[in-house]
This record gives sequence, structure tokens and C-alpha cells, in this order.
Amino acid sequence: IAKTLIDRGANINITDGYGRNALMIASGGGYTKIAKTLIDRGVNIDATDRYGKTALEHAAWQDKPDVVKLLLEKTASLEIFNVDGDTTFLCAVALGSVNCTRLLLEANANKDVLTRSGNNALSLACGRTSSAAEMVSLLLEFDIDMSVQANNLQSAVHIAAGNPDKQSLELLIKANASLEVQDLIGRTPLLYAAQKNRPEAVKALLEAGANRDAKD
Repeated sequence: IAKTLIDRGANINITDGYGRNALMIASGGGYTKIAKTLIDRGVNIDATDRYGKTALEHAAWQDKPDVVKLLLEKTASLEIFNVDGDTTFLCAVALGSVNCTRLLLEANANKDVLTRSGNNALSLACGRTSSAAEMVSLLLEFDIDMSVQANNLQSAVHIAAGNPDKQSLELLIKANASLEVQDLIGRTPLLYAAQKNRPEAVKALLEAGANRDAKD
């Protein structure tokens, strides 16, 4: 039906009340064939909606790796920022879209980009309540910077230490991330884990050699 409408002269760049064109809607829905038809007919692949989201971000947001792969093959831009100041890569990580994140990294998305609060992708991954370890493992595979500190000076290790799931923390410890970095009020990851009542994280940090005498 979509192909027939396009063949009959339908405006492929028309948008709805949210500023979404047909490619954005098809991408978010995972409709790869429709997306390909629209691209082949000349739709603006990097158009943004009222929230600054591109078709690529819509696909990653809904965890549609097949569409993400298509858009990347058709040279969709990787570095467009939405109104929140995030790229598609940051959104994919924050949403836990592991397969989409891998595709973006393989396409050389900027892995060092930061959120407005100064967090990098690794910190975002460590803050997730599900699929955190899988995402952290992927980012470490691509040599993500473990030393980045956000505006509050918390590192990914701080965030992992405060997460109920200790797997991300164990991955960072194994990768030799710093255990003694201090946040804005002087807390090391060990102190932060203690404050958050994460006994397993405290145990893991102590066993890894964290300074048990650290003070804020």
C-alpha cells in the first residue's frame, strides 16, 4: 500500500502533529521494507521531529536493529542531537538496546559523547536496572573510557556500586577501573555503596582492594 501511495505522488516528507515523517514512523515500527522504499524514493533520512529525533533514533528507541542497520547502510547521520542533548548512541545505551548499540558502535558512532549532566555511555549503562551488565560488557569491548566523571564527579564505578545488580561493578573491577575516585562530596565508590546499603557491592570493592579507611 505504501509503495502504491508513493507511486501515485504522495508527499513522502509530510509530517504529523509531532513533526514525524513517514520514515520516522516506519522506523519506530520496525517496518524495514517501507523504510527502504521511502529512502529509495528520496525521503529526508536525517529529518528531525519536534523533539529532535531522527528516524535512526526512533528505530533505536524501539529496539529495531534491522531498521537501524538499514539506515546506517543508507548513511544516516550518527551525530544529530535531540532536544535533550543526546545522540542516538546515548539513547540506545540508556534504553538498553544492546543490538542497536553494537550496530552504532560498529558504524563508528562517537562513543565519547556526554549527556548534559556529564555522564558518558558507560555511566548510563551502569545505572540501568535491566541488561546493565550486557551493555557494560559491550561498551568495554569497544574500549569505552572508564575514567569519565560526570558533573557531580561520579564515575561509572560509583553508579555501578549503587546498583542492586553487582554484575556491572564486577565487570568494571575486572577491567581495572579506578576504585578510589571521589565524587563532588568526597565519596569513593566504597562509601557510596555503603550509603546506598549495597552490601554485595561493598564486599566486592573490599575484596578488590578498595581503601577501607576512605572518608568523605
